[in-house]
Amino acid sequence: MTRAYRTARAHALSLSELTLLDLLRQEGELCESALAQALGVTLPAVSMAVRKLLSRGFVTLRPALHDSRKRMARVTQAGMALIREAKGGESN
Repeated sequence: MTRAYRTARAHALSLSELTLLDLLRQEGELCESALAQALGVTLPAVSMAVRKLLSRGFVTLRPALHDSRKRMARVTQAGMALIREAKGGESN
């Protein structure tokens, strides 16, 4: 069992949700449609994952400046800590 899998499981998350967090760590901030495209999943799947991560304090959401119908997701400090845990303390 990999460290990432154990971390995800310990926090009742899927590896896909952990991957979404790591993508936000790398990119800084993305709208949900960009996340869906980058991850190769549907927008409803991303929206559900983001809601779950938001409820646990791992991401924040705000309206996009250019289009208030879109929401921008960003990883929080708690999310960053979770990613570090999953990667065994690595910062990159």
